Amino acid sequence: RGNGRSHYDNLRLDASPLNTGIATVSNQAATSITASGATLNGTVTDIGIGAPTITIYWGANDGGFIPSNWEQSITLSGTQSGSFSNAISGLSPNSTYFFTSRATNAGGESWAPTSQEFETPPLPPAVSNNPASDILSTTATVGATVTSTGGENPEVRIYYGTTDGGTSTSAWNSSIVLG
Repeated sequence: RGNGRSHYDNLRLDASPLNTGIATVSNQAATSITASGATLNGTVTDIGIGAPTITIYWGANDGGFIPSNWEQSITLSGTQSGSFSNAISGLSPNSTYFFTSRATNAGGESWAPTSQEFETPPLPPAVSNNPASDILSTTATVGATVTSTGGENPEVRIYYGTTDGGTSTSAWNSSIVLG
């Protein structure tokens, strides 16, 4: 030491990689969406120090990165090293759902950076035919009852003719829209 100078002997610097071995994961769009179910998809983008286990979280609200904020979750069996998916059921028709994935290995855990959103379609409407009434030689009163809207007000069209066209709309002689 002297005149503002410092001198060090035996100085050693060590560097360690920034990668801690944590696996990374991303969400992919949901597929096979029905009124009561969907397939949730994702991809392990980097296995880190070892293929991770994957937990998929879903619900009517986005729970972020806090497991207890999600309504449902499932941990996939085994470890994953590429694309993964899991079919879920018990969803409500005509509803919005969110999902995300978490990867866990010996290096720690990581969440997909953004959650995905999907909507279940409404149920199809159901209708029953009412018996024809006021039957005359050239007229009759026909009608139907909507027994279930499926979540949306359906348009009702009555098909009629001299032969039963079944479920083929083009096999009927005529039709009328009731609104």
